Formats: sequence, structure tokens, C-alpha cells
Amino acid sequence: MCRQLEDLLGEEIVQGVAVVPHGSVQALIDSGKGDLVPRKKFEFLDQGNSHTVHKSSCSAAEYISGIAASLKTGDILITLISGGGSTLVALPKPPLTLEDKMSVVQLMKSHGVAKLEQDLVHKNLSLIKGGGLSEMAAPAKVISVILSDLPHALSAQVSGGLTSTDSSTPQQALEILQKYHLGEKAPKAVIDLLAKDAQEAKSRKLYEVSPNIVFSGPNRRRDTSNTINIVAGTEEIAVRGILQECNELGIPAKNVIQSASNTNTAENGLLLACISQYVTSLLTRRNNSHTESDIVSVELECIKMGMTKTELKEIARISEDAKNAKKPVCLIFNSEVTVHLRGSGKGGPCQETALATAICLKQRHRQHEALQACDVQLLSIDSDGTDGGTNVAGALANHEQAECIVNGKTAQEYLDNNDSFNFYKHLENGRYHVTTGPTGTDIQNLQILLIRNRSW
Repeated sequence: MCRQLEDLLGEEIVQGVAVVPHGSVQALIDSGKGDLVPRKKFEFLDQGNSHTVHKSSCSAAEYISGIAASLKTGDILITLISGGGSTLVALPKPPLTLEDKMSVVQLMKSHGVAKLEQDLVHKNLSLIKGGGLSEMAAPAKVISVILSDLPHALSAQVSGGLTSTDSSTPQQALEILQKYHLGEKAPKAVIDLLAKDAQEAKSRKLYEVSPNIVFSGPNRRRDTSNTINIVAGTEEIAVRGILQECNELGIPAKNVIQSASNTNTAENGLLLACISQYVTSLLTRRNNSHTESDIVSVELECIKMGMTKTELKEIARISEDAKNAKKPVCLIFNSEVTVHLRGSGKGGPCQETALATAICLKQRHRQHEALQACDVQLLSIDSDGTDGGTNVAGALANHEQAECIVNGKTAQEYLDNNDSFNFYKHLENGRYHVTTGPTGTDIQNLQILLIRNRSW
């Protein structure tokens, strides 16, 4: 985005700053994507880590806050925002320390707190999020261009909503921490601040004063009436591109909508395996009561895991189309997936989803003829090219992987240790790892199931 803006505006840019994960600029250059790097108008704060809060997160926030605060009437601040900003840019509310913020961030990540819930907590502990940056820039105008890793309706809240109003409350942040049993584990200063702000908010009733002004802590209001937020890219755009490509290839495809907005990798792997069994049962369907009973049984299992009857009917429809055309079925999933940290291994949500799916497929494969008669492959990737901070985007998965012993350990042992990266690294010399290099784009994770009848 920075390079495009530089090409468009050129010398009109007075000052440019880009806060990026450590090493990402060099990684773009090393992977042959140097044309994505701005040439002269941007200073790089190449010191952050998009997966955790660090000292550099505070220094970056202070630096860009200083620029915003220096602006005056007639100036224009253009912000280019994508996923990862919640940890790349952090400015804790006093009296919180950086250590307090780092602690609560790590606790939320390790306990599988949903991304939107993490962002809500971030905003209620921050001076810069929830519209804070726009407020600092006033009276200058702010134009914010956003690449979203959130559902479209929430796209303005990417990276904690630096330039968008926020109606969340400290009480909601407290409830999220309590929901995941973090009330006793989080730093006392964090709980005390949220409780204090929640009490003051309750007594003053100043939330949602107007569409553009929101109370966000003692004696503070966030005014973003000076801001235009433009969502330039979302996961929906990427999914449409995949569907179009499938259409051109004659492959029946569907974007699967899950009723659950957030699942952990174990739940997601189980659901993907269950849906795979459902599709294979349809692709190998015989007109007898035994087959119909199997289909109904797995359909009910999918519903229990959050699928709707409407979605399953659509999957059944395209499976029938695929059967008639003797083509594979392609199913695309783009819901958020979190990791519950139990071990000390290395990986990310996409690799762990791949491994969990492989294990669940293996368990079902032995018992179901439909799965044995079909080929099921899963592609699980992070759109930014760095799953969980590793140097890979994700992995390809199938049931055969789960039968392999890798360096003396089973697939389940790797999964239990959150070590999906090393499983795939050492499995057939990394054959199933997907390496794209950094893409410069973060529009959420994608899981793509491709299922075909082996007899076609």
C-alpha cells in the first residue's frame, strides 16, 4: 500500500512512516518482491513484531502519535492500515506499563481468545486505538485506507480501529477476560484500570454520545468526524477470485459460511473432517437405506458443530453438480481460527489446522468407505505468508500424513505440543509446507478443501 501511495502522490507526500514487522522489508526484497517497497518517501520503523507487543510497539505508537498531534488545519493524514497493528502499535493507558500490556496480550493469545475479543480488550487499554489516532490528528483531515482481516461490517476496526469510533466498554473487556478465566491471571493493574473505567462510565453514562463521539475513559471523548475510512481489500474479494477461477475450470465451488465466528484449531480440524465425510458420502452416494442413513448421521454431526441446514443443502447441491460432471468439489473457509497453547512447539493456526484435520481424517478414514473412495486435500494458509510468525504460509494436509512417524514422534504428539511447523518441516523434507514469502497483504486465513471421487 505504501508503494502504491508513493507512486500516486509522489512529491505531494511531506512525510511517510511505515510500521512493519521486523525483517519484513528485507524479506520482500529477498523473495523478489522489492517492487512492493517504497523507494524514498517512507521511513521504516522495522522493529515491531506483528504477533506480540514489544518495546518497539510503544516507540512506534509514540512516534506516529507525535506526527498526528503536530498536524494543523488544512493538513491531511493518510493512514494505511492492515492486520497486525494491534500489536505493532501499542500505547497503554496510564498507569499501565508495557509489561502489563505484553502480559495480557500473551495471556489472550495462549488461551484462544477470539481476535475480535482481543481487539476489544486492546482498545480499552489503549490511548491510540478506538479512534485515538484520528482524535490526535484533529483538526487535520484523516483518510484511512484499510486492508481488512475482519468481516466486512467490522473492517474499520482492523488493528484496533486506530481511526474509527468505538462503542465497546471497559465492562465488556472485563467480561472477556473473565470468560476465558483470565481475571486472576492478568496483571492487577489491568483489572483495576478496567474496573475503574467501567465504574466511571456507568456513573456518567457517556458512551455513544453521538455517532462520531464516544466516551473512552475518564474525561475523554473520541471524535473521528474528521475521518474517512475506506475499505480497499477484504477476504471476500480473495474468495470471489478463487470462486471465479474454479468457475473457469468447471469445478463446482462454494464459500462455506460457518455460524461460529471463532473456533480453535482442534474444533476446526474436526469440522473440516466432518464436512469432508459429508461430501464424500454424497459423491459416492448409492440409492439404499444404509447410504442415506450415513448421510443423515454425518449431516447431524456437522450441525452440532455449527453448520446450518442451509449451508449443508448448498454443499449437497454443488456436490451433486460435481458428481454429474465428474469434477472435484472445492469448499472455501475463511473464518477465524485460534490456537490453544499447551506445549512449547512452533507453528501457527494454519499449520495446526492442517495437522488437526489430517488426524481427524485418518480417524474417520478407517471406518467410512466413502472417504476411502475419495481423495481429500486441504490447503490451509495465512494470506500474509507468515503463519504464526514462521517463514511459511501454511500447509497441505491429507489423512496419510497422520499415519507417519516423524523423528520418532506421532502426528498427535506434534499436535499436543503445538509443534505443527516441525512436523511439516521434517515430513518428507518439507514437501507439504506452503512457502510464498511475505505477500504484503493480510486479509485473514483461508482453508480450501478439494474433494474428488478417485474413480473419475
